[in-house]
Amino acid sequence: MTPDRPILPAWSRFRRSEHGGVAIEFAIISMLVVIVSLGAVEFGRALQLRNELSSLADRATREILMDASQSVTTAQKTAAEEDVRSLFQGPSPELLQINLVDETVDGTSFRTLTLTYPVSLLIPKLAAPSITLSVERRTPVT
Repeated sequence: MTPDRPILPAWSRFRRSEHGGVAIEFAIISMLVVIVSLGAVEFGRALQLRNELSSLADRATREILMDASQSVTTAQKTAAEEDVRSLFQGPSPELLQINLVDETVDGTSFRTLTLTYPVSLLIPKLAAPSITLSVERRTPVT
């Protein structure tokens, strides 16, 4: 071994080489693009389900206004829940929680409808595997 030759010629050649740099940059950037794309899909899915719940609550509110009897019986609540559940176009209608409550605020009677639906996320390994969407409509009853 002579002093004018490098000790590890292969290592110094490897260290200066730029072959494969583009592939590494592509791997890093493509991973970020995939994560952002999946996030956009999840957001769109949740927004679509939220709009579905809102539309459903509006339909149910119209029905409440058309038949605004003073008290709601258990049979009426069950029938209203089944009607709302049958109109729901989400992936699992059995997960839709429907709450119909009569309440009085400042002497005015209201019927409050609350729709709650848990959305399980498609992106794995997130801190929260699901989010809960909720819509509430309060209708005055005369």
